[in-house]
Amino acid sequence: MTDTMLKHALRRGRIVRPHPGVYCVAAAPKTWQQAIMATCLRGGEETCASHRTAAALLGLPGFAPGVVEVSTLRNLRSPPSGVLVHRTTTLPPCDRCVINGIPVTEATRTLIDLAAVASFEAVEVALDDALRRRLTTLRRWRWRLEGVGAGGKKGAAALRRLLDDRPLGTVAPESPLEGRFIRLLKREGLPPPQRQYAIRAGGEFVARVDFAYPEHKLAIEVDGYAYHSGKRQWDKDIERRNAIEAEGWRVLNVTKAQMDDNNGKAITGIIRRILRGPTVNPTKGVRVG
Repeated sequence: MTDTMLKHALRRGRIVRPHPGVYCVAAAPKTWQQAIMATCLRGGEETCASHRTAAALLGLPGFAPGVVEVSTLRNLRSPPSGVLVHRTTTLPPCDRCVINGIPVTEATRTLIDLAAVASFEAVEVALDDALRRRLTTLRRWRWRLEGVGAGGKKGAAALRRLLDDRPLGTVAPESPLEGRFIRLLKREGLPPPQRQYAIRAGGEFVARVDFAYPEHKLAIEVDGYAYHSGKRQWDKDIERRNAIEAEGWRVLNVTKAQMDDNNGKAITGIIRRILRGPTVNPTKGVRVG
């Protein structure tokens, strides 16, 4: 369009200008994605959707569409109401991706940024989800923390705590419910169990359980309502449980309802009582305490 055509379209209301130098077709629906894209276009190539907006675009749990939040190397003066602008000194290509045509900070950078604007619990849930979906890895996360230089920024203490709780090699929870169970144990001061533990008998594989305290021969399965459905699956579950218990293990099933009930006090109380009992050698079944 020529300048004359553009001015005419603006006067007639066929085109609107949400930001200086950014134009939208007036008939197009006013959507959250449109508002994000318009803000990014105003900032140019040095601007990306970030923080809670990026988390929502990435589908991280706990973050819904609504807020428009961007990071930029430029000084975007007087942003429209409802738009949050974060100035940053670094936004390299490795920290960017594109989702439905919108420039977005990729998962690792998004998680680092979230620590400054969201609660520790919200970031922890999002991190576990990103690890489970392979949107990031602990190794990449540590690498980008050094590159971004998050040590002196808001949320740095939360980032350090998350790292301390997840040394390299930590197995990510396989479901949001498993992640919640881990946080419940931590909140109640219980020792961390081994995750995705393989139970063996005489060197032969018996079963893999969600969590285990091998020294107490305690296996814990975290079950969602819809996970075990149908008679065939139910029969397999019973057969598997029998095989585990035949090796002297105790199986404890934990459900969402149990974690909801009085903040999980009853189920963690059971685990605490078991852990106070004598320990065993998980390979030989000999009591050692």
